[in-house]
Amino acid sequence: MVTDAVPTRESEIALRTTDYLRFLVPSAIGAGLMLVPFRFGDTFNIGLGIIADFLHARVGSILPGLATLVIVLSAVATIAMVVVRRRLDTEPLANPILGMFLVGPTILVARVVGAITASMVLFQWGPAWLISDTTGRVILNELIPVIMVIFVVAPLLLPLVTDFGLMEFFGTLCSRIFRPLFTLPGRSSIDAIASRMGSAPVGD
Repeated sequence: MVTDAVPTRESEIALRTTDYLRFLVPSAIGAGLMLVPFRFGDTFNIGLGIIADFLHARVGSILPGLATLVIVLSAVATIAMVVVRRRLDTEPLANPILGMFLVGPTILVARVVGAITASMVLFQWGPAWLISDTTGRVILNELIPVIMVIFVVAPLLLPLVTDFGLMEFFGTLCSRIFRPLFTLPGRSSIDAIASRMGSAPVGD
C-alpha cells in the first residue's frame, strides 16, 4: 500500500529557511536602496537617490523637452477623448489607459493650461514672470526632470519593499505607535520612512 511520504525534519527546516531567505534578501535590498541613507561622496544619500542622480546626469538635458512632449500629448489625448465621448454619446469601453484621459472639466482645463505653459517656458515665449530662470524654468528644467527620473526608477525598486513582507513586518512593529498618533495602520510607517529618508515622491 502506497502512502504519502511524511515530510522529514530536514525538509521542513529547508522550507522554513527558504521562506526566511525569500523575505530577508529582497527586503534587505529594498531597505538598503530606499530606506537607509549612507555616505556617498560628500553627501548622504539613499541608493535610489544615487541611481536617480546618475541617470539625471546622463539624460537630464533632454528631460525638459521630453516632459513638455508628455504634457502636450496628455492634453491632446484628453481633448480627443472628450470629443469622442460627446460624439458617441456613450462612455468608451473600460480601459485603464483610456481612463486616464476620461476626466472632468477642471482636469481638462488644467492639462490644457499646463501644456500651453510648458511649451511657453520651453521655447521661451511669453512674459518674463512666467519663463524666467526663477519661475517657470526652475520647474521645467530643475524640478520636473528629477521627479521624472525618480518616477521611472522607483516603481522598479518599490516591490522589494512592498511585496516580500517588509511592509507587514514594519506594520506589526509600528502599529502601536502609528495608530494612536496618526490614526494610520502600522504599514504606513514604510511610507513615512521612505518619504523622510529619501524624497517625497518615493514615499508618495
